[in-house]
Amino acid sequence: RRPRIAAGSPPQTLRIAIPTMQEKERWLQGIAFQPGDLRVVRSAVFYIDKTNQWLGGWVPGANVIMYPETVAALLPIGAKVILEIHYQSVDVDVDDLSSVGLYFAERKPSRPLSGLGIETRVQIPPGNELFRLRKEFTVISDSYAISMHPQTLSAARSLEIAALDSSGEPQVLLALNEIHGEGMPYVFEQ
Repeated sequence: RRPRIAAGSPPQTLRIAIPTMQEKERWLQGIAFQPGDLRVVRSAVFYIDKTNQWLGGWVPGANVIMYPETVAALLPIGAKVILEIHYQSVDVDVDDLSSVGLYFAERKPSRPLSGLGIETRVQIPPGNELFRLRKEFTVISDSYAISMHPQTLSAARSLEIAALDSSGEPQVLLALNEIHGEGMPYVFEQ
């Protein structure tokens, strides 16, 4: 279907379920997203309906999402890939003709794709305008970071995500000095 974004409409999200019509389990190696009109397409995220496995995100300038050679996402029989396209306001009516391509692995990978969610709920003390929160967690040393999709409430003003190498030195993966509205995915070039 061809979504029409009307002139002057507020930012919106369109959720599309893409049937894969597969008769056996398969392993997804990557996703290509081609925005129909960059005037209106702000970002896109992908996940599997049956497992809620997050597959990645697209922002302008990003390329095809390809997982490392040893990694793939399980696509169960009858599963759908969910595409959420985030649109911004435009001055003229726009018909969006975005497209999606799925890349499949020939065999089961040595490491299934997994998402890591970090939930930190916090009550900010009344009258405390600046409140710093630090959350630490450990992942196995040979993990890959493909992209990040921070989701914060309106109280958040900035965000920094860093990884510590084996010597304890931080490597900043994502730093946002100002957060405006809905969080977009951040896709790494490497």
